[in-house]
Amino acid sequence: MRRSILRLPAISLHRMRPAMSTNPATRNPQPLRPVIQRSGRLSIGAVDGFLDDWIARFASRRAFLRIDGRPVLSLLNVTDFDKLYGTDGFLFLLQYIRRKLISHFGVNPFLIGVFPLIDEYHTRILQRLPVDAVTGYGMLPDWEGPPVQWYGELIPKRVAEWHRLQQRLSIPFLPVVCAGWDATLRGAPVADIRQVRGFPWRPIVAGVTPQLFGRFLDEAIAFNQRWHPAHRVVFLHAYNEWTEASAIEPSERFGSGFLEQIHARSRQLEGAL
Repeated sequence: MRRSILRLPAISLHRMRPAMSTNPATRNPQPLRPVIQRSGRLSIGAVDGFLDDWIARFASRRAFLRIDGRPVLSLLNVTDFDKLYGTDGFLFLLQYIRRKLISHFGVNPFLIGVFPLIDEYHTRILQRLPVDAVTGYGMLPDWEGPPVQWYGELIPKRVAEWHRLQQRLSIPFLPVVCAGWDATLRGAPVADIRQVRGFPWRPIVAGVTPQLFGRFLDEAIAFNQRWHPAHRVVFLHAYNEWTEASAIEPSERFGSGFLEQIHARSRQLEGAL
């Protein structure tokens, strides 16, 4: 299942295939309808259709994820939406989503912006978006680093990034714990990954174990406790993302080791994950 982070279904650029109009008038704050207008692309009708389907299939269920009683909707990738439509266009899209979901549920939805990388560019966008929290997709390898990287060495790097980012945000960053990374299955076979560049061949994360994954979870739980103890949410990458070698469901290699690490902590903290 592509884009699975053990989170709710997200509004995704990969599903909705939006495109930004080159006419500056389409980004004028008044009114909403012209802001996102390309027929057959991201239109008001497309947004309505997505949200109606999301409500019927997922958000209306009793077990659906809620934070403070508010149904959670994640948007992937928020920085791409901002790039495509400009800040004004994306702000109107968020406003429209809130208005529609409030009219259906009677409560303000909890919007989570999903982004791919912690750096200066993404941080500046996140600082100005009116979402309720942010989290990441994957966020494990150093994308410009060596072809083979080690899981135990990456964990403290990612945790340090979480803290630096949270210091600059006024909303919660909900940590994401990644179970590994190796996307070479998506590419043609190569004799030596040092001779190829970029996704899907490199980087590869080696040295993954359920025990290290458990340590990663402990760091995420401690992070939430320090920064926003009322929001005890940890996103997991991913349940069955086999083509990225990042799957926590049972396998021949690890058995149920990842799930056991999760279970031990969720039981201890009464559902903190």
